[in-house]
Amino acid sequence: MDTSSEQLATIAIGIGLYQMIDHFKRVYEADDLSYYTVEYIVSGIIASLLWTVYQFRKGANMSAIYSATGLFLGMYTLLKMLKINPDNKKE
Repeated sequence: MDTSSEQLATIAIGIGLYQMIDHFKRVYEADDLSYYTVEYIVSGIIASLLWTVYQFRKGANMSAIYSATGLFLGMYTLLKMLKINPDNKKE
């Protein structure tokens, strides 16, 4: 198999984006997000933010876009979870 590393990255990003879209659809249609915790979602947001900054600084723009997509999905999930169940807010 004679595949360059750019082709492998493109395929991996395509598969990952498909998974993110599927996950977004499930979160968007969900009425109950109790299987997530605020800590879990926030840790994912922080990790995605750090990866986005790192990849952007390294010049890996496609990977940075991929990580930014995960960042926005995490932020959307957190927002929806807090709207559905405001008791999850830490005071």
